[in-house]
Amino acid sequence: MLRFPITMTALAGFLGATRAADPSFENYCNPRFSFCIDVPKGLKALPPPANGDGQSWEGPDRSEVAAWGMWNAAEQTIAQLCPEKKEFDSVALWKVNRNWCVVSGWQKGKITYRRMELADGRMVGVSLTYPPSQRGLFDGKIGRMVKSIKLMPMPGEGEMPASTGE
Repeated sequence: MLRFPITMTALAGFLGATRAADPSFENYCNPRFSFCIDVPKGLKALPPPANGDGQSWEGPDRSEVAAWGMWNAAEQTIAQLCPEKKEFDSVALWKVNRNWCVVSGWQKGKITYRRMELADGRMVGVSLTYPPSQRGLFDGKIGRMVKSIKLMPMPGEGEMPASTGE
């Protein structure tokens, strides 16, 4: 079996080329927590927080997409970091795995989907919150967003992760 070394630059180029085939998404990469995710195009990017922990986007009818990271300084498990069912008015999906969790349901009259992943001393999350009027816009895009989450190794001091998109 032949093995080919794949550099981060080559991998980023390949992923960028693959993602470019779907013009309805754009790639967001966060250098502080070394992760990337595809988000639907056409959303308005809100000003990022000064600490660089993520990005939020605003959509129609007060819908919102957010991607963020945080340090797991207290060394909590994913079950401890995952939102509790009681935070939701009703829960359609709640699953905790070894290093990720997902919660989906209704919160204050809106549909909410939240996925969190734990790796290398950090937690990375994505959240979608939207009114029922925007189901057509978001329901079909959640799977793509979740599958696109890429947690890269944390870079050494002074290094930046490879960006895979726009």
